[in-house]
Amino acid sequence: MKRILTILIVFTLLFNINSSLYTYSTETGSLTDIYISEHNGLSSSVYEGDPFDLTLKLLNRSGETLKNIYVTVLDNGSFYPDNRGSNIFVADELTNGIDTSISDSPIRIIYTGGSNQRLTVKITYTKNDEVLTVTDYIGIRTAKLPEPKKEPEVDTTKNVPRLAASTPSNFTIEAGKNVSLPITIKNSSNHSAQNIVITPSFDGQVVPIEFTESTSNSISSISANGSREYKLDFFVNPTAEEKTYQLKLSYKFTNSHGNPFDSSETLFIKIVNRNTFPKFSIQEINLSPSTTQAGETVTLGFTLQNIGSLGAKDVKITLNGLKTNGLTILNSSNVKHITRILGGNQNYISYVLHASDKIESGLHDIDIHLEYRDDSNTKHEETHKVFIPVNNSKISGSKSIPKLIIDQYVSSPTMVKAGQNYNLNLSFFNTHSEKAVQNIKIYLTVDEKTETSGNVFTPVNSSNTFFIDYIEPKSVVDRNIQLYTVPDAKQKTYTILANFEYEDLEGNEYKASELIGIPVIQPTRLETSELSIPPFEAYVGQPFPVSLEFYNMGKVTLYNLMVKTEGNFSVENGNYFVGNFESGNNDYYEAYVTPTSPGQLEGSIVFTYDDPAGEKIEIRKDFSVNVLEMHFEEMPPDFQEKFPPESNSKKTLIWASSGVSLLLAMAVAIFLIRKRKNKEKGMFLDE
Repeated sequence: MKRILTILIVFTLLFNINSSLYTYSTETGSLTDIYISEHNGLSSSVYEGDPFDLTLKLLNRSGETLKNIYVTVLDNGSFYPDNRGSNIFVADELTNGIDTSISDSPIRIIYTGGSNQRLTVKITYTKNDEVLTVTDYIGIRTAKLPEPKKEPEVDTTKNVPRLAASTPSNFTIEAGKNVSLPITIKNSSNHSAQNIVITPSFDGQVVPIEFTESTSNSISSISANGSREYKLDFFVNPTAEEKTYQLKLSYKFTNSHGNPFDSSETLFIKIVNRNTFPKFSIQEINLSPSTTQAGETVTLGFTLQNIGSLGAKDVKITLNGLKTNGLTILNSSNVKHITRILGGNQNYISYVLHASDKIESGLHDIDIHLEYRDDSNTKHEETHKVFIPVNNSKISGSKSIPKLIIDQYVSSPTMVKAGQNYNLNLSFFNTHSEKAVQNIKIYLTVDEKTETSGNVFTPVNSSNTFFIDYIEPKSVVDRNIQLYTVPDAKQKTYTILANFEYEDLEGNEYKASELIGIPVIQPTRLETSELSIPPFEAYVGQPFPVSLEFYNMGKVTLYNLMVKTEGNFSVENGNYFVGNFESGNNDYYEAYVTPTSPGQLEGSIVFTYDDPAGEKIEIRKDFSVNVLEMHFEEMPPDFQEKFPPESNSKKTLIWASSGVSLLLAMAVAIFLIRKRKNKEKGMFLDE
């Protein structure tokens, strides 16, 4: 009987082994009383550090009722319980032939990775008031974690970011201003650039540009195929020469792996100088008293106006023409100094003069001589003349000669254009305080002549002679004459000589002359070729070029010439700043126009420039093109049966490419037909 019972126990143990967990038992005197009959909840293989939930069934085969049943999972170095104490209660009592489980509360077991594959379970129970223990074993299928795959070593120094800079095409850099130049740094590689340091320089060139302290020269990162804007701040000297300068940008940076790199490139920046050098005019001449008596003093005051846009420094003012028997400086020097006069600013200057007892009555001229330097230390000099009326009653009036002068003249326009008429208004002033003049003849002459037209100025519908009956003392008479300027007159200031012949009331004859300066400018003449636009219709979204050549056919330079394209469309390369366009020069302009809607496209190429007189001139060349919607052929019904399915975007691209190819084919055909006709025409002429 005992042998049969042993065979049944072994058979039961073998029957309960599953594919992922199996048990071993060690008999300790009471092994046949109670043992592990079932267990579950294990994975097929357990890896190091993996937890698993263990549920057990205990079977009573003792022939009696067992009481106070506990199980204990022992720590054997490979497994230990995670969520419970050492003793786990199973049941108060267990009837013979009945099994019980702890499935309602599974035991969490942790595998440490040890080599022991048996989980040791101790069962404690009471039989006939005697506490007994039995030890059972569960075999665990364990597995080792796979070895981590070693990644092949990569040469990260080949991951080189490619940096390139660009500036806006229509950005103007003006002399005399602080400039913040926007520079776009683009990374055209598939690798990000990190810790970028940018160093600008002019590579040893002597340039009129000074970088400011606010210039930032670092960028944290630029992603692959990304871009960042960088501001370069600098000041341009007001006297900078108008030309293109080479700006070098040096880069130091790393890739995402920390490998260092450096590179450099050159940008071309064009400086425009609209400044004018310092030049002075004498304004608001004040005399106190208005007429000076011999032996007395007069205060001469005047405003010194800088009519240029650039400043003048170290300004020296000198009064010349002083005489012992005429006008002299009283208790001071005839020289004054001013440290600086900014462009457009003015200073008031005054001198106290003394008229000698022996001075003659009449107008006495004084020269105001100016010496100064501009910001580039170039020296300038100019002289202005003022007249001071003096009366000397101590000298017999019979000896005093009445003088006739032109105290003011105005040309309209101020800058006379060659080939056009202008009005010249003259004011004749009798400077004598007592004597009148009469029988006054005034005639105008010009010594200079042109090679083809003769005299530069000729009267219009009148002669060049004036006759005035009488001018009272200290009185003014105005006369006006219209003159014509010959077309081939050179651009410069011409001198007209006004000759006077007159008498006093006693019949004494006198002669005098005055000089009149007339600035002449040549009219501008900007010519263009025929506007080149496509001979066929344009399509929405498809760019086409508009271009032309332009020529300076005039005799003068066109200043600040700008060409741009305007219209109801988007345009690329639309702005082109030419700068100063000298006589006889030619250039080429091309822009790309992209229609945005169907219909009649209207546009203009606009030329703007300043003529030598500073007047803004605008010339427009209009064009129009018929714009059509681009239509695509619908796919045949069996298209998808013949070809594998594709995305909508790819289909659209195929048909769009076909449309563009058709347009290109049309353009080529037109070109070949014209070429063939020209060739046939040439053969006909040869025959």
